[in-house]
Amino acid sequence: MPKTPEKPIDLDGFFAAEKQAVNEPSTDFMARVLRDAEDIQDAFAPQAPSPKPKPIWEALIGAIGGWRSVAGLATATIVGVWIGVSPPESLDGLASFVWSEDAVSYAEYLPNYDYTLLEGQL
Repeated sequence: MPKTPEKPIDLDGFFAAEKQAVNEPSTDFMARVLRDAEDIQDAFAPQAPSPKPKPIWEALIGAIGGWRSVAGLATATIVGVWIGVSPPESLDGLASFVWSEDAVSYAEYLPNYDYTLLEGQL
């Protein structure tokens, strides 16, 4: 069986005493609050406009490695097109060999996968 308190607590006296007390914040506390408010207001002040972003082609050139890399890629592309349009005489024989049935028989002489696993063990 729960115990009941013998004498009830008089809360009305506590509330009346608190209503009569004047509670004002200290000047130090108010100075800190106002300083924080000013800092927050400064954060919302208009900022200087950010610099314009780089154009996409400048970002791409930078990602590739600069103008030297772009020049190398352009040269390789032009040489590839040139060789594709008018191949040298030596490439004609190589291309016909690769696309012929003799290429299958030549592949038998190449090392297979099992041989590459034994690399350094022979």
